[in-house]
Amino acid sequence: MEMNKIIIRTMAVLLSLAGITLGIRSCVFRKAENRVYKAHVLDRNGKVLASFERGERRGRKVAVEMCPNTVTYRGGALAQSVLGYFCPDIPFNNSSGLIGAYEEELYSGKDVRTTIDLGWQRLADSLLWVNAKETEGFDQACLVVMDVRDGGLPVVVNLSHESDKGFGLGNRAMELEYEPGPVMEPLVWTVAMKDGMFQSDSPMAETISSGKIAKTYKAMPEHLTRSLKECLLQEGYIREDIHEASDVSINGPESKDWSESMVDELAHGWAMKMTATHIAAFYSTLATGVRTIPYLVKKSRHEEPEILGEERNLILEKFDEYGTSGLVGRSSASRWCGYAAETFAGIFPKEEPRFAIVCAVFSARQPERVQMTGVPEKVATKFSEEATTPRLRGISAIKCESKKRDWETTIDSCWQKKADSLLRNSLRGDRRIKGACIAVMNVWSGNVPVMVNLSREKANEYHNIAACLGYEPGPVMEPLTWTVALNDGLVHSETDLKESIASGSIPEAYKNIPGHYVAALRSFLPEDDWNTIEVERVKVVEMPNPKSPEWSEQTVQALSKGYSMKISPLHVMTFYGALASGDIVGAHIELAGGRDVPSSRFGKIDRKTIISALDCDMEDNLVGRASLSRFNEYGSSSRAGETFAGFFPKDEPEYTVVCATLTDQPYYGYKMTGAAQKVAEELSGFISAGMVRETFPDYWQKFDKTNHPEDESSVKPNDPPHENWLRRFLIRLTKHF
Repeated sequence: MEMNKIIIRTMAVLLSLAGITLGIRSCVFRKAENRVYKAHVLDRNGKVLASFERGERRGRKVAVEMCPNTVTYRGGALAQSVLGYFCPDIPFNNSSGLIGAYEEELYSGKDVRTTIDLGWQRLADSLLWVNAKETEGFDQACLVVMDVRDGGLPVVVNLSHESDKGFGLGNRAMELEYEPGPVMEPLVWTVAMKDGMFQSDSPMAETISSGKIAKTYKAMPEHLTRSLKECLLQEGYIREDIHEASDVSINGPESKDWSESMVDELAHGWAMKMTATHIAAFYSTLATGVRTIPYLVKKSRHEEPEILGEERNLILEKFDEYGTSGLVGRSSASRWCGYAAETFAGIFPKEEPRFAIVCAVFSARQPERVQMTGVPEKVATKFSEEATTPRLRGISAIKCESKKRDWETTIDSCWQKKADSLLRNSLRGDRRIKGACIAVMNVWSGNVPVMVNLSREKANEYHNIAACLGYEPGPVMEPLTWTVALNDGLVHSETDLKESIASGSIPEAYKNIPGHYVAALRSFLPEDDWNTIEVERVKVVEMPNPKSPEWSEQTVQALSKGYSMKISPLHVMTFYGALASGDIVGAHIELAGGRDVPSSRFGKIDRKTIISALDCDMEDNLVGRASLSRFNEYGSSSRAGETFAGFFPKDEPEYTVVCATLTDQPYYGYKMTGAAQKVAEELSGFISAGMVRETFPDYWQKFDKTNHPEDESSVKPNDPPHENWLRRFLIRLTKHF
């Protein structure tokens, strides 16, 4: 009897669990089935590319093509290699392609609209298949068309020699990385042009054939490889739409196989690997001057930097013209996995570029046994002639007005009074000093607790010398050139740093690429939105133009010593703050958390080498440099001044300080008195003596939230799991019963 009771109770429990499970499954599937079957992948005009259904347990039938292309695939899907699949019944590796990237939206019953144009896709697919399938040794091919204005991809075609049988549907356009060859020579031209190696009257082709580019960049290979990557798509951008997409790979001096001969290979498009989509994105940059991110599903993106200005037309003039549509581009041999390939890349129409196009055909033959067939340029030319212009969509920017509030400053009244007193005493001790300023900034937040400006001239009584004065700071800014040289790999030690400028090795290295030198100097200074001090008529960075008639080799020498540039004491202070913290932080006198430049270049160099080359005070607390400066604010001729800039404490820097004095004495023949350095040392000693972190609780809370967001989890422990995730989990759980 007891045994029977146990059996009955067990069966009752099992039946109850089964009933609960079936109830949950019924509710979940009722909700899922009512929504999932309504999801579709659409082209840019709203036409169905594929419908989305819940996968069967014995198959992967997920992407159901509504518009099959019987010419290319038998029973397959047009653009299936891009669309991919998602099968929730498979626990691992259950998705790929665009559908895999947007499985959450599709599984929730939401349509996904892509940038693909179904008519263009069919046209490109047919042209590529007809022309490539008869090519000797044909193995694979791809074609990409990109809208140069917004990055949309209306065409992404991928074929293989068995495409007519429905096999070989990998996304070669975004996943297959290969060496493009001379078709990417314009990439090196772009870097050389940005570095000032080409002038308007200098033929680029002759410069490349003469070996001038390779000879110049062999002395600074780190700069060459880094600059090449900066002109291309950054890592992970394509993966937003296609998770399996590949990134650019460029051999650099850090690789084991590096040699000087690789500079010559890079100059001709070899020793670098990328996909056809990367090539299309670069040619889009040549068309617009701005690095544009390709995408298949439109989404909000941050603004990309400008790579080239109007001078890019010099590169476009070197391209060949094809057909009647205004297509210009280049065609060359390529290499993939040790086999031969052929690539064409171009833009059309030439006068007002709208699209970039790349076509690549990959063979299964050795490179030395293959002659160019011209198939890629033939397909691209035919497509550009037959394709119709799609409608363009503008993106409207919404500006949000901030609410007015009380203005709370970062000024510390105690420190401000002390700095004012020290600076006034300095002016009283030397009647030659007509104006002076001192400022202190927190190197992490950008908050400015001290900013004092004094002048003997009543007309300049309210002039903000620290933020608005443009002057030549002198050798106090020599570390700026040291930073550039370290970043380019020209110097590697403290001894090199101190001897390089005196020996003339740095000016000698940069005289052939003045454009790069000036741009590099600017890149380590706060400009535009990052010069964020809340002051009217704030000074902007002024650098000589290498293309101007006044430019000479002596200009490089002067820049390396901190002259021939016009910046404010605030720029000097911010630069020294970046040396201390590793980030360019915008200075603020309005209370704020501070902002630093994304991907700051200071973090990639050995700042300790520069810091060790700077001077320290007797207590080894303040690290900095003092020098004679030059300005002409109080007259047409150059007047002398002194500047000291540094940061403290040395081991754990928290503040950077700058002090500048301006005299009425001629620059030539003036001897330094050390007044600026003395005031800075006294103020830093005062701050260090009373610098207790607990006295600034509000600031440190702001600093932690602004600069260490990774310390705060975006999902709280008690938050409920995401609804879509929970529903999918229950679906998979119930399948085991």
